[in-house]
Amino acid sequence: MRDRTTMANMKEEQLEILQFTLGLYIKNKLDEWAVSEELMKSCMALSEDENSSREDASTVIMKELWKRLRETHKLRVVK
Repeated sequence: MRDRTTMANMKEEQLEILQFTLGLYIKNKLDEWAVSEELMKSCMALSEDENSSREDASTVIMKELWKRLRETHKLRVVK
C-alpha cells in the first residue's frame, strides 16, 4: 500500500527514477511471458510509436499504472 501511495504522489517526470527498478521488472516479466500481440499493439497505440520495443512497453505500462494509482491512492487532505 505504501509503495502505491508513494508512486501515486510522484510527478510524471519523477517516474524516470523507477525505470531501473519497476521498469526493468516489468520488462523482464514481458520477456518471460508469451506477451500477446494485443498487449504490444495497445502499448504501441498509447506510446504513438509503431516501432515500440518491450522496454517502451514497460514504460507505457508503468505510466498507465501511475495514472490509475493517482485516482485511487493519492494522498488527500482530510478536514
